[in-house]
Amino acid sequence: MPDFVFTYRRPEGQAPNMEEGQRWFTWFDEIREHISVPGNAVTVARRVGNVSGDQDVSGFSVISARDLDHAVEIAQGCPAIAQGYGLEVGELMEM
Repeated sequence: MPDFVFTYRRPEGQAPNMEEGQRWFTWFDEIREHISVPGNAVTVARRVGNVSGDQDVSGFSVISARDLDHAVEIAQGCPAIAQGYGLEVGELMEM
């Protein structure tokens, strides 16, 4: 199965909310079989170059899925979406 990077994005200026941590642990437990790299949270970010939008990067994970549609289906369960965050899904290419 191919790997996909999930890039989590929070609204600009919104600080991470530790109270939501349990929702993340629950979701990661639900998608455990698809996690290739759990990733990490980002505490501070700065934009360089042509980056548009009003959301800052807040973390990443690498997920295995059948295809892009399956990866998006997995992403839709992310608790960050309910917090007003965004999530980008991109297929990784071997170099």
